[in-house]
Amino acid sequence: MEAQAAKIENLGNQHAIYGINTARSNNTQTFTISVFTVFIVLVLSILLAVTFSQQLTRPLILLTRVAQEISECNFHIKAAENSADEIGTLTRTINNMSAQLQSALQNLENRAEELKQRTIQLELTSQQSEKRAQELKTIEEIGRNISTEKNLQKLLPSITQIVSERFGF
Repeated sequence: MEAQAAKIENLGNQHAIYGINTARSNNTQTFTISVFTVFIVLVLSILLAVTFSQQLTRPLILLTRVAQEISECNFHIKAAENSADEIGTLTRTINNMSAQLQSALQNLENRAEELKQRTIQLELTSQQSEKRAQELKTIEEIGRNISTEKNLQKLLPSITQIVSERFGF
């Protein structure tokens, strides 16, 4: 019986060692699979995060470029309206603002041209007024000479000289 008990004990020990070795092997496989799974999930999470962040930032980067172009007085550039969310609203707002700036600039240019034309007209009018004032002064001087000089022999050459000098005759 002792031999049988030793044999059973020996079989029990072998079975226990086999179970322990199997458990260790299973534990190692489970750990390896867990690490591999965590690594795959981490890589996928990073890829998804990068993809989503690009989807969020790409329209903002494009809007920033359009805004920079507008700030450099390129009002003909328009941002593409691709979405109906807040970014789409911002895009429409920037496009409207650009159109309003372009219109305001055109109005200013038109007013500047009008002012330039008015300035030219005023200069011409001023020159004409100065010329008329000179002519009136000359006429006054002739009138004074006529009223003070009684001798026609002196008066006519004097008037002729003044008229030819001042009126270019």
